[in-house]
Amino acid sequence: MSNKDDVVAKLRARMAQPPKDWVDVVMVKVLKDPVYYGVLGFSVFFALATMALFATKILLNQIAIKEKQKKRQVKKEKKKEQ
Repeated sequence: MSNKDDVVAKLRARMAQPPKDWVDVVMVKVLKDPVYYGVLGFSVFFALATMALFATKILLNQIAIKEKQKKRQVKKEKKKEQ
């Protein structure tokens, strides 16, 4: 339990000092309003995941279209040979 108390004491001591870099600023903001930044982080993650899935779907569709075109060309070439 003392380890947890030490961590909390170090965190409070660090928060009492003026921020040294952007990590301190972000840490203080998140600790002051965790629900807002939690929802914000989740929504950003959800938006990025949605974009990634959409991009993957488009790329897979393009690959499928190219494969169909190649199969058609092969069939046309076989018909010409016969």
